Amino acid sequence: MFKSLDLIRKFRVVAIALLALSVVFVSCSKEEEEELLNSMGGDLMFDLTPYAYVGDVFELTAYGITTPIKDSLKYSWYAPDMKVDTLAVDRIRITIPDSLATFSVSLNVTATDYYGRSYSTTVTAVDPRWNGSLTNLATPKDSIMDARDNQWYHIVKIGNLDWFAENLNWGGAGASYANSKAAADIFGRYYTWEDATGGVSARGLGAGVQGVCPDGWSIPTNEDWLDLAHAVAGNNEAKFEEKWANIANDLVGEIYMNGKKIWGYSPYVFPTNKYGWNALPSGSCYDDYSQFKNMNSYGMWWSCTQNDNSTAFYRYIYKDYPDVAVATSTKNALGVSVRCVRLSK
Repeated sequence: MFKSLDLIRKFRVVAIALLALSVVFVSCSKEEEEELLNSMGGDLMFDLTPYAYVGDVFELTAYGITTPIKDSLKYSWYAPDMKVDTLAVDRIRITIPDSLATFSVSLNVTATDYYGRSYSTTVTAVDPRWNGSLTNLATPKDSIMDARDNQWYHIVKIGNLDWFAENLNWGGAGASYANSKAAADIFGRYYTWEDATGGVSARGLGAGVQGVCPDGWSIPTNEDWLDLAHAVAGNNEAKFEEKWANIANDLVGEIYMNGKKIWGYSPYVFPTNKYGWNALPSGSCYDDYSQFKNMNSYGMWWSCTQNDNSTAFYRYIYKDYPDVAVATSTKNALGVSVRCVRLSK
């Protein structure tokens, strides 16, 4: 009996020792495996516009990985619903499908002894015609043609002024969202205050500077904006430097982009688009038209009246509140939309 107990004890000791050795072996194997796998240097990228027309063709080239060397990289592309032509292992050609929708493009890269990387983005196919991709827009009766580029703009009378019912899209200055022509045809272009006005400030009803607007039209002054507020609010109590509560309700509509609400839902906003102003959440840009932000969240528009020698006013609407607020920015730092006005006849 005692011998049996001794044998059992010895067996347990041996088993524990073997288990310990196996743990050490597994641990060492994992450490050796981790030592063999390295992180790639750089960031995997390819450039693709966020908005495009049906049938547009783009060549996409992978770039950004600095380690390991290019010849050891293996790329794989994934672009469902698109026609894809492989030009090289790191380069493809895609064709935007005949459908107003958002499509994804993904790229993976692998290399022996390295962890893989991946990158993906989307492109939205658009129809720039009035009530094309953007639907449920109010359609004013009147319109004008900009003789500089033959573009047409719907206009609407509110108060004492005629207003553009869409954002200016004149290509002689400014920039489009992410440098996409298709985006500009939907949302208009961004302009810094300096580019929009030529650096000239003005005051008075209907007395703004022409700037980037067509002949006979001007960038709205503080007084022009105030005239809009008084007409929409139905009284003359609003002051320019104040936030105009609930006025955005009558300037924002239940507008859809390829079937989806462009302003999203807010329990505080009840859009009526009563005056046909068709406010869009077109966002803004910064850093000399290189950084783009606030798309689908903010609509922002210049006043041609400066605040001081270095800053100017702009009005804005945020998606979650029914107000038309006011802010200032340095004249060359911010790019926002422009609505042109003129005194009604």
